[in-house]
Amino acid sequence: MRPGQKEGPARALLGARRRTGFELELLAPAGSERRNLADALAAELGSGARVEYGLKYHSDAVHASRRPVCHLTPAYRIRTSDGRVLATIVDDNTINKDLLTSAPERPDLFRFVVDDLRLAIWLERHSWTNEWTIDAILGQLCDTFDGKLLPAGVQPAQHPEHRVVIDPVGHALGVVALYGGERERVSEIVTAPLWTHEREPILELLLGTAAQLGFVCPHEAALHLHMDRDPWMNTRSLRRLILGFSEARTKIIETLSPNPACTKLGPFSERVVGAAASVDEASTSFDAFRKMLRAAGATKYADINILGIINEPPLHPTLEVRCLPMSLDAARVESLTREVERLLDEISAD
Repeated sequence: MRPGQKEGPARALLGARRRTGFELELLAPAGSERRNLADALAAELGSGARVEYGLKYHSDAVHASRRPVCHLTPAYRIRTSDGRVLATIVDDNTINKDLLTSAPERPDLFRFVVDDLRLAIWLERHSWTNEWTIDAILGQLCDTFDGKLLPAGVQPAQHPEHRVVIDPVGHALGVVALYGGERERVSEIVTAPLWTHEREPILELLLGTAAQLGFVCPHEAALHLHMDRDPWMNTRSLRRLILGFSEARTKIIETLSPNPACTKLGPFSERVVGAAASVDEASTSFDAFRKMLRAAGATKYADINILGIINEPPLHPTLEVRCLPMSLDAARVESLTREVERLLDEISAD
């Protein structure tokens, strides 16, 4: 079946034609890394599939100078023979417990550190290359800003193994730093948006290949679903989602059984629920409702992340369901996804 073919009866809210992106949090066995999984997946896909190399942005800290400290770490994306990016495999800084943090840095790995959020986001989009070298990955940065990647230890580097990218007048654009503590083992698979009919076979490919390589679910592992936001882009549907989920949350959490080691979850705040309860579905414009929810302090770190619906422009234009346990069983992941769809329809129904 191809996208565009009919798929059976429509759901009350979501409809028959829907897409879901998956975040699948895994951990490579000791001595392996996420790059090995990317290579294996490209091999499984056959002739014409390939791995591309780039960087993933993480915001870890704020410097004493109040400048952001933006870390970009090695990322790998798998492109199919027809050019589709099927999945990207990245680090996730919430995964820590199973790592040997004292493990030494490897000379063949690196992270790139910048103090400008705009540049970090730009690099995440423009660092991709077919060649696994730091010179290639930073090539577009250097070309765009007429920059130069200095040898290790050359000033303004503050460490003998660090390399600095400077602009034409000597200002540092960023630092190539060491990358250790077994961070390369963390393997969050971020899929492309998948049509309903293709979810299970693609999940089987991704998770089955990972299992064969000895990958496991880490202590803090979670499964996140990114669903098309269109069904909730109106006051009525979004209001009923917030109120319906809040009313039924205890039962829903019992049904979905999220990993208790995941701490960045929780109900909608009282202020968000209050904002939803206070509006009239018929008379409150969607723009006004979204503004109210932003003012109420809606956050990503909840069971359901609605920032992709209320922010304009959104970082990710999706409804993110975060309160799900991770599994290496593709059928289990698909079953959980269908259960979420059922629950969302149920709590949003008239």
